[in-house]
Amino acid sequence: MRTTDGGRTWLPVYSRRTPDGNWTTNGIDVTTNYGVHFDPFDPRHMFISYTDIGLWASDNGGESWYSATRNGVPHAWDNTTYWVEFDPAVRGRMWAVMSGVHDLPRDKMWQRRGVDTYNGGVVRSDDGGAAPGVYRTTACRRPPPLISCAIPRACYT
Repeated sequence: MRTTDGGRTWLPVYSRRTPDGNWTTNGIDVTTNYGVHFDPFDPRHMFISYTDIGLWASDNGGESWYSATRNGVPHAWDNTTYWVEFDPAVRGRMWAVMSGVHDLPRDKMWQRRGVDTYNGGVVRSDDGGAAPGVYRTTACRRPPPLISCAIPRACYT
């Protein structure tokens, strides 16, 4: 961020708006990504799963990006996306593991609070994450064959 008026207003210097209304980097990003995920039906449709800024999507092969958590994902979960998986047999079907807690694989995240205070789960979209309200969560009582979680009482499909 940059200010030219003593901190009264701030402007982003790490990214800029593109003509299509999305965003692109200026090359000084400071965050961690867990993966770059390509839609098996459209290689120009891709996602990056990040810590601290959630899930970002591109429909133009990475030329510009938009937040894929802006529609239908609980706000409490939009901090981190750990992984995305596409159904190779069903066009548009995808899952993403999301949480309000970042860096869960790191020991430091387990030391200060119990797992009962963590939020998050698995969201599913049947149209590639494009339309509002397409994400949904469903709790289950046993691990499903597709996904099982490491945290007790946090199983979703």
